[in-house]
Amino acid sequence: MEEKTKQVNVDFFTGRLDEESDRTIEGALAELAAMSSIRAVWLGSHRYELRNVKRQGGFVRGALAKFRLDDLPHAGRVGGAERELDLADDEGLLEKNHFLFDERRKVLAFQRNGNASRVGQLGKYLTELFGETIEFDPVVQKDALARLMKGDLEARVMELSFARPTNADVFPENDFNEDILKVLGKSGAARAQIRLSSDKRAVDDTWHHLNSVVKDFARDITRSGLATTARVTVDDDGIEYPIDLIADRVVSIQNVKFNGRYPVEKDMYRALNDGLDEQRDVLDEIFGPPDRRLR
Repeated sequence: MEEKTKQVNVDFFTGRLDEESDRTIEGALAELAAMSSIRAVWLGSHRYELRNVKRQGGFVRGALAKFRLDDLPHAGRVGGAERELDLADDEGLLEKNHFLFDERRKVLAFQRNGNASRVGQLGKYLTELFGETIEFDPVVQKDALARLMKGDLEARVMELSFARPTNADVFPENDFNEDILKVLGKSGAARAQIRLSSDKRAVDDTWHHLNSVVKDFARDITRSGLATTARVTVDDDGIEYPIDLIADRVVSIQNVKFNGRYPVEKDMYRALNDGLDEQRDVLDEIFGPPDRRLR
């Protein structure tokens, strides 16, 4: 097939385990790289499998593969006939997200592929394998979360869009978070869109801004990886401006060679490595250089 180049988005995440865990993210991934085979896991209606996990030169790389086994599409041409895909009984459609974990910086570079999985599925997969909760938080520009959580900034408007959490432990326990989860559970909604706004013209000045718990929730839903929109308009001594926690994520756009419809795997890993190198200064500003990072 003809080789061509396409742009691929690379997102960055940090791993998080239970506080009581004796493992580290780099240790868990190193364990996987040492395994001769890694079992597949059912997550919802799809089966997932980690493929080609290898450790070399301070990095662990691999691919999260999602198998679609039911409700498969037909093949066809525009204006022409269509046909069923010629698959064996034990085959399905396969979509992959490639990843590269930097053991020194403890940052995961993850290929964004809307047809495959989000990084949350990787966390669920690892949780099933190791029997303890493993999650990944998006890396956000250093000043975005810091600006939002400043104590003297008052929230005026919050706009959120997110998938319904299936794990009650996604958010820290407090009345606000529990109430949100209860509403979603009782409604049967798969997604939520929330817009909360204050009224600075109200006679009662308690309505002039939103409670601080709103900023906490915006931070938590962004860290969960479930949000597609997370904007908070804040008031800084009479000046209002929005903080967009999604737009402020650290992202790299890389060119990757494709052989027809499929990425060249070696070039995909090269792109993930180049993305980490491109954002090296930003990552070190957020977390500290690897040799000076606090533990």
